[in-house]
This record gives sequence, C-alpha cells and structure tokens, in this order.
Amino acid sequence: MVSLQGIGYVYVILVVTATVPLKVLADDCEWILPVLISKCKKFVEIPGPPTDPSNECCDAVKKADLPCICKHVPQEIMKFISMEKVSFVARSCGTPLPHGTKCGGYTVPPKA
Repeated sequence: MVSLQGIGYVYVILVVTATVPLKVLADDCEWILPVLISKCKKFVEIPGPPTDPSNECCDAVKKADLPCICKHVPQEIMKFISMEKVSFVARSCGTPLPHGTKCGGYTVPPKA
C-alpha cells in the first residue's frame, strides 16, 4: 500500500526538479538532488530520530557538493527533509558540513 505522504513527497520532488533552474544548480555544484533523494530519503525525512545512512546513501553523499547544495535547497523540500538530519548523514558518511554552514533553515553548529 502506498502512503499519501509518500505520494506527496514524490510529487513535490517532481515539481521542484521541474521548476528549479537545474542548469544554474548544475553549474554551481553539479547538483544531484534526484540521486540523493532516491538513496537517502529515509535517512533525512522529518519524522523519527537520526539513523545511520546506508552505503548507497553515503556513496551519493560523497559525490555531491553538499555545502553548495545547501545554498540552493528549495523551500518545498524543507517540508519533508530535516536539514539537521542532512548534516548528521553527511557527518556519518565522512563528509561533514563545515561548522556554520547554512543548509536551508538550519545552521551547522560549532564543535562541542
């Protein structure tokens, strides 16, 4: 059975990727949002606690320029994706976001 939330999430991703000027994003940071979403969605969704990402998710994260992507996160994505979890996933995959990086509405805190 397909959940309505899942359908809404896919719809938002399709709308965002169809309306965001991908050429600009690609020029800026080789944006691979569809790959990141397909491999990492369950690790960065808003509900639930942070969980360690899969190897497939980490492979996608390591290919992405996350600080650049963070600068271009569409507001629609932030309804479904926890930017704090994005930071957690990046750190778990061995590619932590620099402290002070703004990712959507989230700022990566300094080391404790």
